[in-house]
Amino acid sequence: ARGLCSEGTAGASQAGGLMEAEAQNLASRAIELVEELEEEEEVEEGFDEFKRKKRDAERAIAQGTAGEGLLAAMAAVESLLVVTKLKEPLVMTRLREIIWLAKDASALFEDLGDARGRAVSLMTLTRAHLTRAQEPDAPMAAVKPIKEAVVITRELQDQALTAEALCLLGEAHIAKAAASPFEKVVLEDIALATAATREAEEVFRLADDRRGMARAMHCTARALLRHTDEDEVLEGERYAD
Repeated sequence: ARGLCSEGTAGASQAGGLMEAEAQNLASRAIELVEELEEEEEVEEGFDEFKRKKRDAERAIAQGTAGEGLLAAMAAVESLLVVTKLKEPLVMTRLREIIWLAKDASALFEDLGDARGRAVSLMTLTRAHLTRAQEPDAPMAAVKPIKEAVVITRELQDQALTAEALCLLGEAHIAKAAASPFEKVVLEDIALATAATREAEEVFRLADDRRGMARAMHCTARALLRHTDEDEVLEGERYAD
């Protein structure tokens, strides 16, 4: 029995070591990708936030556990997708790599039992799909992971991350509505989008996060533009500004 116990402990230790190595490898790949895209792309507003997340990732990889490094790297990748305009060649090449990287990371975090890491990876996956929103399958592909991410962040009781996930859920439903030729589907997705972004607004308001509130309100205004009167949209845009 003692031998079986020792073998079981050794096997668990070996499996844990393999997962740590995989996390380290994924984190390194993510940072390499970020650095390549950062050099090649035209960066927009929000670059400072991206640079902070990149520094956090580099520090976590160097000083923290592999899981912490991967989580921070995923956050940096998602932030880069927000602040860059991807050129056509990269849409067909590097974006696919980002999608698979996010999928691998989310699966690994699930194996590690790291709920926060899985949520952040799923958010990165959603952002990658939204970046290719012109492709027919992209909006639906974006909705599925972010719905799971919202559930996870609620279970974690992480209000800030939940608000970020809700904003992204709103964006995914807006993209899905824009891609649908069916009015019923459009109205359903717009209703889901506004519900998510308005909840995000309230969470950001309670946290006194004005930047987050403005972003959520801007998403709400974009959703309302699809099916409500212009005055309500302009009011939302004015508050967001």
